[in-house]
Amino acid sequence: QTGIESMTGVVQGGAVQRWLRQYWATSLLGFLFVAPLIIRWAYAKPTLALAMVVGIFSLSAISSLLGRCSRTPRTFLSIFLIWLYISTQTPNISFLDVVGFNGAANSVSISIQALIVLVCLAIGMLYTSHRARDNA
Repeated sequence: QTGIESMTGVVQGGAVQRWLRQYWATSLLGFLFVAPLIIRWAYAKPTLALAMVVGIFSLSAISSLLGRCSRTPRTFLSIFLIWLYISTQTPNISFLDVVGFNGAANSVSISIQALIVLVCLAIGMLYTSHRARDNA
């Protein structure tokens, strides 16, 4: 998939649109796994449900950006596994509770994750459009 950017960039929307479609596919795949939990938490623990939704978007944005920039999934996977280990060992730190599993997420950590989503999407779109211009 890394060697076909010039070919897939010519479809409607171009390379940036293709990158956004990959981001949305990653997000939807994440929601397929956690949708029952989000629905359950929406009534019992709405803050944690919101943390889960924003966390899935955040992890998807980070994985899409790192995959696009490094051109390999290993970059995100290694960082994700380190984060997962640390977050399970420190369950009371809200910043590390990205998806609300530990119950420590609060409005500040949710806002930080939402900001990470916006920053990653902006950087990813800029990087993708820059690479598309260089490949053209």
